[in-house]
Amino acid sequence: MADNLSIADLERMRVGEPFFSRKNRVFKVNLEGKICVAKVSGPGRARSIANEYEILCRCKRYGVSVPEPLLQLENAFVMSHVDGDNASELFDSCFEGACQRAGDVALDQLADRVASWLYSFHKAFDFKLVRGDSILRNFIDAPGMLVGIDLEESHEGDSIEDLGQVCAYVIATRPMFTDAKFDFARMIVARYEDRIKTDIRSKLPGSVSSALRYYGGFRSDCAQMDQWADKISSWDEF
Repeated sequence: MADNLSIADLERMRVGEPFFSRKNRVFKVNLEGKICVAKVSGPGRARSIANEYEILCRCKRYGVSVPEPLLQLENAFVMSHVDGDNASELFDSCFEGACQRAGDVALDQLADRVASWLYSFHKAFDFKLVRGDSILRNFIDAPGMLVGIDLEESHEGDSIEDLGQVCAYVIATRPMFTDAKFDFARMIVARYEDRIKTDIRSKLPGSVSSALRYYGGFRSDCAQMDQWADKISSWDEF
């Protein structure tokens, strides 16, 4: 049955409410008794969906933690469902006053897992592919590992772009641009540097600045984002 599925079949197999997605339709399906996730391309995004499936396949071959690619259809694919908490929720909880002590340990572990995932992804693609939209919302904190999701924005380029995006996301979460948020962003960078054996801090200001401007375009506080982008772009290192 799975070999002959259509998108209409996936819709009939849907379980529960769809996931939030601005660009595609993403929802759980019951595939032969197993809960999986279907991703169906939005208008004009068929090539992006096909590209993401290929990247998932290569990630699995090289041991990068991503959902298991199970089935490719025209303009859609099915992957395994990953149990766990969204990494952005874990990150936010670590800055709540009531759990700050526990949060210190959790943040240290989260920073290491983010750096490890990005390094393994970049290494798998010879540091020639950017995962794209590299923000904490696109990671699942699964038991014993961090799993990268939503890889459709992956493209050829400088891997430093991913570090800039995750740092921009971290420092621009509310409360914005605090010392603690900068410290955590730099912790991710330091753990990545431990693996790549190269100092990348001097390359980051431009990348972080670009990411702040980009993400600011989707937010009501874009003026503040732009102000910080200007400020950070003048730094010698992040």
